[in-house]
Amino acid sequence: MPTFQYRAYDCTGVEVCDSTEAASMAEVEEWLQSYGLEVHEIEALRPIPNTNHAPPDHRDARAEPAPSFMQEQSQERQWARYSDSLDRSIDRSIDKSIDRDVDDHDAFTAAWYLRTSGLAEVRRGTRSGDRALTMLETLLSRRISFQAAVNDLAASGFRRSVGHAFACLAIDVNGGTSMLDAIRRHRRLFGDMSIEYIRLGEPNFGVSEALRQYLLMRQAQQSVAGLRPSAAFRGTTRRFALAFAGAQALSGDVLGSLRCAAIELRRPLRTRVAKSLRALQEGQFLADALPARSLFRAGFEPAFIGLVRAGQSNSALTEVLRLAARA
Repeated sequence: MPTFQYRAYDCTGVEVCDSTEAASMAEVEEWLQSYGLEVHEIEALRPIPNTNHAPPDHRDARAEPAPSFMQEQSQERQWARYSDSLDRSIDRSIDKSIDRDVDDHDAFTAAWYLRTSGLAEVRRGTRSGDRALTMLETLLSRRISFQAAVNDLAASGFRRSVGHAFACLAIDVNGGTSMLDAIRRHRRLFGDMSIEYIRLGEPNFGVSEALRQYLLMRQAQQSVAGLRPSAAFRGTTRRFALAFAGAQALSGDVLGSLRCAAIELRRPLRTRVAKSLRALQEGQFLADALPARSLFRAGFEPAFIGLVRAGQSNSALTEVLRLAARA
């Protein structure tokens, strides 16, 4: 089936660009218009097969055999599963009258929320990257400038990705590139969360303190990973609370801290948090915007949301989040 790349605009003028598989351009246009989008351009990425050519010579041993009936049925089932939903955990035999958030199980809407919030393509931090940031923070804590620290680490003879990253950082910083832009070019090694910590903490506390808070958060996440499963909250909620608390302590920006904490969540929960970011931008309260966990939805425990509501109303959100991570 051919692949088509499209460009459309929603009712607010936001541009939506993506690609999909369909039988024809007319089918893609009809599918986009069903979501209320104004189609601007559709282009075929994979060439459309020509059905008017002569049938292959069956005497040629190199001719590919026609797909069997079972293969065709398997392809149809795979396409039906993909187009129906991204959430494979839903029991499709349940009654449709059960209250479910349709937007969470719609592939197009979920992709739109992730793209507009900047959470569509995220990079998790690596152990090598955290070790490299630890060495960098050690030098910065001794009041060494960032440029001098990067030059020293680049000349230390590290191997593989760490040495290459420090060498490139030294070249970029010496060439006049800003520190944040230089680190962002190596997000595969350092991860997006460390970059967000630096972005949020640099204006108020500097790079050294931002890196220190990030590394302390990583240590706290490793310590809560050893808690018993019978504790109040899941490990996902604890790690999210620690990342949220660290970013909130650095910047005081609830919206930026929530986005930072959602970077390393799994895609279903990250999609719902992306929708919460949209609700926060519209003026909704944080505890009301956070997704609650239920039988068919990814989210956070109601007790955790209640703690967030109490902490924000008493101006103690950071302390309450760290308390919830240890509960």
